Formats: sequence, C-alpha cells, structure tokens
Amino acid sequence: MRSVGPHSLAATMSANRFVCVISVGFVLHLATAAIPGLNSCVADTVSGKVDITPLGNQDGRPRFKDIPDQNSYTYSWNPCYGFSESQYCQNVELCQHDQIMDYSLGTDTVAEFIQNTTHLFLSYTTSADVVRKSYIQLICDAGQEGVFAAQGELPQAVYHFTLRSKYACPKSKTTTPLTTPMATTTAVVPTPSPPRPIFTLKTITILLGCILVSICILIILVFIGLLTRRSGDSAAVLDEKKMKL
Repeated sequence: MRSVGPHSLAATMSANRFVCVISVGFVLHLATAAIPGLNSCVADTVSGKVDITPLGNQDGRPRFKDIPDQNSYTYSWNPCYGFSESQYCQNVELCQHDQIMDYSLGTDTVAEFIQNTTHLFLSYTTSADVVRKSYIQLICDAGQEGVFAAQGELPQAVYHFTLRSKYACPKSKTTTPLTTPMATTTAVVPTPSPPRPIFTLKTITILLGCILVSICILIILVFIGLLTRRSGDSAAVLDEKKMKL
C-alpha cells in the first residue's frame, strides 16, 4: 500500500479547507437580504422565529471556548451575552486567539442576521484596527443542543463558522384565531302609550254639533206644535160661531 507523506496530507487538508470555505463563501454570497433581529439571538425569518438565547452563558464565560480552525487560530463564542478573556476581548460575543494576541470579532451592537432562501447567518462586523467580518451559518439540527465549528479565515479578515443546533430551527408562526363575541340580545320592554283623553277637540266639536242639531229640531217641533194648536183654536172658534148663527 502506498503511504501518504506528511506533505501530501497537509496539502490534502489545505485543499479540503479551501473547498469548504469556498462553498461557505458561495452560499454566503447568495445571502444578501438583511432580516429583522431583536438582538444577536432572535431573528424573525420567513419560516418563523429563530431564538438561540438558550445557548448563551450569563456568567461571563463563553459557551464555546477555544474552538480551533485548520490553522493555528482558536475562537470563543458566547451567543447573546458578552464575555471577557483578555484586554483585547472585553465584553465581546466572538473572539479570535492566536499565539500573540486576541482579536475582537463581534459584539451585540454589531450583530446582524442575513438570509437567502435556504440559509440563515448571524454576522458581525468590527473595525478596531482593520475591518473584520464574521459569518456564523445557523443550521437547523433537531438532534443537537449546539455544535460550533470554525472553518477559518478566508480571505483575510473574513471568518466563517457554523452552528448546528435545535435552537437554529425556526418556530412556525402561529396565528391567533379571531374570536367573534357572542351577540347579546336585549329584551325590548314595550313602552305603555299614554292614556287618551276622553274629550278631544274633535269629540267636543261633534257633541256641540249634535246639541245644536237637537236644539234646532226641538225648536222646529215646538214651532210646529204651536202652529197646530193655533190652527185648532181657530177652527174651534169658527165652529162655535156657526153654531150661534
């Protein structure tokens, strides 16, 4: 069997690293749309809310410490909450270590979420001495609490990482059903109508008319009676005169 020399092994590892970082860079190139982030832990994506808050330590220590890349660098990351490891990494969320000094790669105030149709990234940008950009690809993995890996720096001052976690899985947006309040019926109590007056203007007018008509009839009857009586008296006088003759 042909043995592989140390130089060939190093070249293979370097090539694999190059392909891996180039792949991440290609995917990242498509992810150009910034999305709303409440902070460096919560993002409101098109698929739902992503919240990696449970991964962050609140005791000043990084959740992921001294994670190596394929070179001689190591990284520490604490989602959501700041930590301090040296005079160069004070109250940071992401820090790079080499054999000489440390470099701050991100804080809560410079965090931003970016997304394309299939990938979500947490991005940091710092400019203490040079502008450094860091991209953490959030990969939904329901079987992992949190696995943080460093792909490395390529090109210079651009850093690539991945996080596999169940907390990177978007929670589906739920809509609150609209509830229609039950219609309440109010019993309508009929209002009693006011009593009608016994004598109205119309009634009084009719009564007066009837009285006037009755009086007129009565006067006519009396007049007719008087005429009849006078005629009777005249006839009696004439009969009496005839008898005397």
